[in-house]
Amino acid sequence: MYVAEDRGRIVGSYLLILQTLLVSGQACLAAHSVGTVVHADYTRHLTREGGKLQTVFARLAEMACDECVQRGIALTFSFPNDKSYPTFVKLLGFTDMGLLPVYARPVRPGAFVAARLPGPRPVGWIIGSAANLALALASLWPAGRSPRGADVEEVTDADARFDALWQRCQPIDGVMRRRDAAYVRWRMLEHPSFRYRVLLASRGATPIAWLATMTTTQKDRTRGTTHVVGHVVDFLCGPDAEAGQVLAGLVGRAVGEMHRDRVEFIIAGHSGPGPASAALRRGGLHRFSAKRAPRKWPAIVRVHRPDLLPTGARVDVLDRWYFNLADNDTV
Repeated sequence: MYVAEDRGRIVGSYLLILQTLLVSGQACLAAHSVGTVVHADYTRHLTREGGKLQTVFARLAEMACDECVQRGIALTFSFPNDKSYPTFVKLLGFTDMGLLPVYARPVRPGAFVAARLPGPRPVGWIIGSAANLALALASLWPAGRSPRGADVEEVTDADARFDALWQRCQPIDGVMRRRDAAYVRWRMLEHPSFRYRVLLASRGATPIAWLATMTTTQKDRTRGTTHVVGHVVDFLCGPDAEAGQVLAGLVGRAVGEMHRDRVEFIIAGHSGPGPASAALRRGGLHRFSAKRAPRKWPAIVRVHRPDLLPTGARVDVLDRWYFNLADNDTV
């Protein structure tokens, strides 16, 4: 963490989370830029360093990038918000790789419909209930079904089966963070603030795929309504098409469980090679175009040490990155 102070008062911070990435099968150290904060009174404040004027945000980020070079950190990636994006791309030299593809599904659209319709409340309730019924009938296939030919269990600890699945996925074609048992425990099962559900599908002693989900309650301040949103946070499956079918079954089962838990809307984000994109669609989620997506996550990257990357590796192309919502720090 890097901080800016003014007369003993912290007025800004810039945080990097270090992690191991596999780039075309080669391990390298990378940094994930998260949680940049600058006090409102200092967003336009300029500092001078080496004869150059910079904002507090830009100065903190440049300090971090300089140290990445010295410490052998190959690259930094991030998912900036609308306010920080211009500084990252225009001033700090980050490359915009595009928007993370968003997959979503309305589960109980009645509440959204009723809250947005003008007129008497009973009219909105009737139309909303009809929308719920229509979607419930459409959800009978494929959502709500468990993977065929696989045993599914909800786990509370990541055991050696998660390591075995991770090894089955080697070598990695593209760019992916390590997703072994230690990662699943750290990122999901032992999270201090959020509760995640992790489903594991196996055939006998052989793990095929796992899926992590969570639900949040979100307030629409403009309309004064509250909605329950489900998130497909992370997942991993073997590289073959059969494993993709099992993952699709896990997604479908998660959709069915969220429907029973009164979730109104489900969202996922995913990019990268492999069968996962098709699995999300077969599991009942719809891929939105970039302009129509309910959430937008631009993915950016800055390479610090190209000598630490495999020769010819393309780390500035989003389709080469295996990203899920878990690679963002918001869920």
